Amino acid sequence: MKSFSSQNRFAAQLLLAVLAFFPIRAGAEGLRPSMDKAYENFKELQVYMRNASSFSNPQNSAAISANLEALLRNFHGLAEVRSPYKNEPGFLTSLKLVTEMLKDATNRFNENKKDYAFWRLRTLSNYCVNCHVTYNATAAFADSGTVPQGLSEIQKVDFYLATRQLEEARRTLAKALTTSQSDYLKMALLRRWLVVEVRSVGKPADTYVNLSALSSKLQLPRAEAGEVGQWTASLKKWAEEKPSAKDLSTAERILKASLSGDYFSQQVDSVGLLRSTALLHAVLAQPGLKSADRARTLYLLGLGYSQLSLFLIDELPEMYLEACIVEFPGTPQAREAFDLYEQVMTARFSGSGGVYLPSDAEAHLSELHDKAYGIPSFNGKI
Repeated sequence: MKSFSSQNRFAAQLLLAVLAFFPIRAGAEGLRPSMDKAYENFKELQVYMRNASSFSNPQNSAAISANLEALLRNFHGLAEVRSPYKNEPGFLTSLKLVTEMLKDATNRFNENKKDYAFWRLRTLSNYCVNCHVTYNATAAFADSGTVPQGLSEIQKVDFYLATRQLEEARRTLAKALTTSQSDYLKMALLRRWLVVEVRSVGKPADTYVNLSALSSKLQLPRAEAGEVGQWTASLKKWAEEKPSAKDLSTAERILKASLSGDYFSQQVDSVGLLRSTALLHAVLAQPGLKSADRARTLYLLGLGYSQLSLFLIDELPEMYLEACIVEFPGTPQAREAFDLYEQVMTARFSGSGGVYLPSDAEAHLSELHDKAYGIPSFNGKI
């Protein structure tokens, strides 16, 4: 039912994404031992993940296989670790996605299907950015100042993000942008840069100046230049705003102002959506949040992420909309969440031949419909 994004295909490294998926913060130190072990595997794998030929070299097979299996063991155990992350909707679902991917890649690698395994491991690059710009991670690994030899500038970006070196990541992103030849790659890098700037830096005036200077050097096609122009206009507007409360009403106001009103339209304010979803995550983390506010926050996160697929991972809308439905079945908010969930899934499985939902996706959609509308499940009993 879930599909992995292939939008940002540039030199993504699995372990960067995997390690970044569970950033360490105060109150989450229970994750640290497993992350430290995974980091050692990550460092050893870097030399083999630089390119497909190194990954497929028979002389490297034993080392790669051992490190992949060690990673899989570490991530299997994370579901049992006590952590405040388990209160965040999507945590266990995402952990399952990462673990299943690791298991699949490890099995295929051991079956000598190395091209597939390499491709599989490269599809999770956006998890790295997503988690580091969503949670307030401050800890870095002990030797995070070092960079494995032989990495391209783009690969260094992912390394810095994975080891929580945002300043280095920002500088390297700017350098990679000015040396990239592909317009597609430039936009992918620009989107990643914007996510870091909006979510982690939060200085719109500085970002406006830097983006204006960057975009003037890139010689983007008209459509892409227009999109970047919308970002700069939004950043300028944000920089001129008066300070406001960082609460649910503010987040909802910014989010609604950022939407086109049409799910299938691309005319949205991406900067506003990145800002508002960040505020919503902060609301979700508040202790003692009222049930009605929690339900609304979950729905709004699903709504916001449904328009940010080019910036973050594809699975986010479903995670939060499904959490709203499951936690608050039979409520008006659950029904609203289901209606949007159905639109997201329809768009995902649409093609030139129409809409085709796989049987498991259709069954799950039916189950969520009944939960949202308060229809009892008889489980085959009469």
